[in-house]
Amino acid sequence: MEVAPLIFYKTTADFNNTGEVLIYKSLLENLRRHGNVIIDDSNHIQPLFLSRIGVKDEERLHSHTRSSFVSYILQKSICNVFSRKPIYFVTGVGDHKVKGAKRNLFSFCFLLLCRVCGMKVLRIGMSISFHGAAAKWSERLLSFVIPHYYVRDTLSLQACHAAGIRKAQLAPDMSWAYQIEQNKDAVSQDVNRVIFSFRDYCTSKKDKEPYRSDLIRAIGVVLNVVCTNPSVKVLFTYQCNQDLQFMTELKSHFPSYQQIEMVPELITLENANDYYGQSQIVLSNRLHVLLLSYKYGALPIGLTDLTGHKKIQGIFRDNGLDSLLIDIHQGDTSMVDSFQAIIEQRSTYLEIIKTAEQKNRATLQQIFSNIFPA
Repeated sequence: MEVAPLIFYKTTADFNNTGEVLIYKSLLENLRRHGNVIIDDSNHIQPLFLSRIGVKDEERLHSHTRSSFVSYILQKSICNVFSRKPIYFVTGVGDHKVKGAKRNLFSFCFLLLCRVCGMKVLRIGMSISFHGAAAKWSERLLSFVIPHYYVRDTLSLQACHAAGIRKAQLAPDMSWAYQIEQNKDAVSQDVNRVIFSFRDYCTSKKDKEPYRSDLIRAIGVVLNVVCTNPSVKVLFTYQCNQDLQFMTELKSHFPSYQQIEMVPELITLENANDYYGQSQIVLSNRLHVLLLSYKYGALPIGLTDLTGHKKIQGIFRDNGLDSLLIDIHQGDTSMVDSFQAIIEQRSTYLEIIKTAEQKNRATLQQIFSNIFPA
């Protein structure tokens, strides 16, 4: 009788960020197909986050032990020396900025001991960047004890290879694998609703002020096009709590547009269909607003600094969707032309996105099948 693998899944994310919930939930649902999952539910992990990604009682660490997550992994790894039960440790999801070497050195020692005891390690679903030589060196060292090392875009892959992490491979962002309860066709052309959902910085809050002013100008240019049709309703929404203040302030910048309505509630996986499923277009500078909204039939359009916003640029380019991105540094006329060209090809782009989803989902399934053999 085959023994189901034991899969330790590290989660450290924000329940108020639906994009984080999306990718962690998607990975959890995929891991369940290949073994018994255990997730840290200790005090430093937000209970509402675990609830939103759908963690079951039997998947919680404290259903198995009173030990810490790290201690229990070590216990099971040592026991694995005397048994044949396969054990995995899964981590990596999200955007990683590696600074210095201290954390990586600790992780290396921990994972080395686990690897000696036969545990396998998987990093998947991450973008990564390095700040300094120490960061590159320590990540390269860490990669020696991670046999399955995946990043989610070619820009991260190039950064890894340049840092000497030759084993790094490309795997699609986990959001592509997330399946909503019911497949949605393109939202009807009769629906006259457009969503704007933005954060006020690009990659770092240090660049906030110059980026913010350019972004507001660009949003104004697009709004001017959208609101020429008086029947169009514009919703200002947010998928991350920290964006609420900016979206509220943004509405005050455009008092002459009576069609704008500020949505007071956070967009979550539970209510996404109420908004994205009832809108023709969603404009955003958040990757997972774009990669969630298309699932409900809305056309996602990225509006940001394409040079600085490498995460969006890389993932959209990898999937042949870079034509859906508009640079906020374009001139007004060029920006209007880009926006109109996109919406004229709305149905074509939605078909391209669905094809990319099918391809990425199949790729992820194959990767998991290779790592977790039946």
